[in-house]
Amino acid sequence: MAFRLFALLGLLLGLAVAAHAQEVSSADRAAIRDIIQSQVEAFRRDDGDAAFGYASPSIRNMFGTSEIFMDMVRQGYQPVYRPPRCSISARSSPCTAKSRRRSTSSAPTAGR
Repeated sequence: MAFRLFALLGLLLGLAVAAHAQEVSSADRAAIRDIIQSQVEAFRRDDGDAAFGYASPSIRNMFGTSEIFMDMVRQGYQPVYRPPRCSISARSSPCTAKSRRRSTSSAPTAGR
């Protein structure tokens, strides 16, 4: 399982580098945003078949079934599986999960 996670991470990093090396049209950028948003919505609905369907062919081949794919996402990518908020912009990575932490007096804080 660790090998698969490292392979997935390597693939994602490789795609990110390749994406920066190419100019992306506005139409392609909009299509990419729509696909990412649709996959995030599928994760939120626990619709493994739909989420797996949005994965690239290489990811689908790597994991084989939507059940295995969803297990990997649930266990290793919780911010992707259940993002508090998803913002997609041209200046950031395709989907950045931004979480807001509530400050409570009982929460341990470094330096206190």
